[in-house]
Amino acid sequence: MAQAERDARRFVAGHRRLLGSLSFAARPPIIVAPYDAELFGHWWFEGPAFIDALIRHLDATPDMQPVTLGEHLRWHGTAGESRPETSSWGERGYNSAWLHPDMGWVYLELHQAAGELAALVNGRRRMQDQEGASCLLRQAARSLLLAQSSDWTFHMGRGAGSDYCESRLRNQLARFCFLAGTLRGGRIRDEQLTALERMDNLFPDLDPRHFN
Repeated sequence: MAQAERDARRFVAGHRRLLGSLSFAARPPIIVAPYDAELFGHWWFEGPAFIDALIRHLDATPDMQPVTLGEHLRWHGTAGESRPETSSWGERGYNSAWLHPDMGWVYLELHQAAGELAALVNGRRRMQDQEGASCLLRQAARSLLLAQSSDWTFHMGRGAGSDYCESRLRNQLARFCFLAGTLRGGRIRDEQLTALERMDNLFPDLDPRHFN
């Protein structure tokens, strides 16, 4: 607990020095500190104590203010587009946890599916049933996002629950292929699409145009 307190104090002091070295005019700089919430109290046992100490130290630091990303956007708007880079969060400082030699087939299929979805989104204007196409594209995008979940390959590479993870991944890819085939001229009954939407119902307002 004492170490978590010291770490929080060092974290704030280090970032104050960083902010002091930056020049800015119209909008203040923001430091983004994302944490994997499922690690708190799981692998990182003192994580909740660290966050508690961090917030208390920030509260006592007048020139730094903790905000959510949504609050920052509401106050200052968007500075411009950015393209996320591959992070080095993973073990050994790169994506080794996800790059197990046996995982090659996964990325081939995911990249092919992503390319197919982009082609379908770009060709949507040529589809006769625009509303129906939008529903199918939205559901296909959900299936692809679920297949892209990094947890599947993370656990498959470690052998922990790998059969379950591979089954989930293949199921999502199969659903994507079924929906993509329907968009390319196949057929689907209303009750089939409704069943898929009930099984995979994340991101209800998902816009397929993000995938073009």
